[in-house]
Amino acid sequence: MTPEKLIGRQLGPYTIEALLGSGGMAAVYRARRDSQEPVALKVLFPPPNAGAEVRLRFEREARVASGLHHPAIVRVLEAGHTDDYAYMTMTLIQGETLAERLTRQSPQPLDEQTAVDIAWQIADALFYAHSQGIVHRDVKPSNILLSHDGRALLTDFGVAQALDDSTLTRTGHAVGTPAYMAPEQAAGDQDIDGRADLYALGVVLYHMVTGRPPFQGPTPRVLYAHLHDVPPAPSTLARVSPAMEKIILTALAKDVSRRFQSGAAMADALDHMTDETGTQIEVVASTKPARPFYKVGIGVVGLVIIALGAFLLFGSAPKSDQAPAVSNLSTATVTNTPRLASTPSPTATVTPSPALTATPSPSPTATWTSSPEPPLLPTATPAIELPTPTETAAVPTATPPLLVSTGEDCEVDVDPAVDSFLADVDLVAPLGCPTQPAMTTLAAWQPFEHGDMLWRQDQNLIYVLPEGDLWRSTGDVWRTGDLEFDATLTPPEGLSQPVRGFGLVWREQSGVREALGWAIDGEQGFEALIQEFEQGLVLHNPDQERFYVFFNNRTYQTN
Repeated sequence: MTPEKLIGRQLGPYTIEALLGSGGMAAVYRARRDSQEPVALKVLFPPPNAGAEVRLRFEREARVASGLHHPAIVRVLEAGHTDDYAYMTMTLIQGETLAERLTRQSPQPLDEQTAVDIAWQIADALFYAHSQGIVHRDVKPSNILLSHDGRALLTDFGVAQALDDSTLTRTGHAVGTPAYMAPEQAAGDQDIDGRADLYALGVVLYHMVTGRPPFQGPTPRVLYAHLHDVPPAPSTLARVSPAMEKIILTALAKDVSRRFQSGAAMADALDHMTDETGTQIEVVASTKPARPFYKVGIGVVGLVIIALGAFLLFGSAPKSDQAPAVSNLSTATVTNTPRLASTPSPTATVTPSPALTATPSPSPTATWTSSPEPPLLPTATPAIELPTPTETAAVPTATPPLLVSTGEDCEVDVDPAVDSFLADVDLVAPLGCPTQPAMTTLAAWQPFEHGDMLWRQDQNLIYVLPEGDLWRSTGDVWRTGDLEFDATLTPPEGLSQPVRGFGLVWREQSGVREALGWAIDGEQGFEALIQEFEQGLVLHNPDQERFYVFFNNRTYQTN
């Protein structure tokens, strides 16, 4: 029987009035019990060759969801079955899924305020679910509902797994949706935990602010990419603030120990996020509970709402990630004021070369500029638009308060090398507490007449550091076989033209060549030590004993 043929029929105590949507192996109807308010009725429609596991999974979803009580989690009201069908009921919501919102707005991404509002609520919901021993395992836009009053709600626990239950996962069998699947899920690992959900939420956040997930293509290629490829930096696809990019790339770390370790940590990072101007992006009051779960550590009675989640078991469900339908009586919106334009940001790359034996000339001494709002990037030609050079501000003689927090005030320790540097320098802007332990990655550096260029492998980012100006970053697009240098350009004696990735940025990104001048030495590879802070990051080049402090407001300092 097709889902449409149940309209007008009785299922248990419910009269089915209309089909709201279908997807995977389930359909959702508007139904009514006697003269009561209408509800959403989800009915299982397994294919003829489906085994008993499908019905068991459906019953597991009802059992799991009915035990979760959180404002941002859909709660099941009742579950039952007839001779022919298994069903569950939930309160009807007027709205749309995040997948529908993204499709409707495509190709434009969501503004950062909206993305923060949505991701914050889901991160708090995941922290609660994980505290109850439940891993969702299929966090994606079609499983996030947007209500008319701006609430974001997580639904479809059809493939959720208790942390102590291994019955759903078998070695080599991936459960979830490929585009949003954590590397350990893609590998079919049995021992996954809540950090897999946070990776998926990072992919959702990436999709919201760039307009696309990080990896696209055939399923095998996408799964391989989750396991092995560095995602394109979000700022190479859209106008994304450094703070947002840092949150996304932390969530998308291949190594689970490098990700946010809990939904609470991710929610807190979103709660304290600043935009490109250094202004804090607040979670709007209408969507933020007075006492979010991650701050009080106890459950909150949930707002009972519903829509259809795509009931997907990878390998047995339809290939497309079809968004389930919900009631379209009213279009859901997240009430806020857009903060950032969605103009595409620049793209470029670098491939690190082996360290050269020549000793580089010293780079400029520590500088800092005032903090003008970074200019918008042009839409016609992606470029790093550099502001007009400004006067270099004098380094303060007295250390401003709360430049960097150490000791008992911070949960994460400052790396000893970073701490030693910070103790001997007067920072010109706050850094706050470290957000993660220091890490190492391959990197490359090249000095220029009027600044430096840096590259870090873990995020595939090039930093442009013009002397006395704001720093900029752009991502990786140079590949072997591309033009390495421009033979028509002749540098002055003793200077050189940068090549490969650095050269691509230098030649093609507006204003970079004029701001930096010619290279004074070759590109040199090194192992960078990097530690991220609440208001920026510190990068150490031990080969040259150079430290770079990148502030979130786009100013920087170096020794």
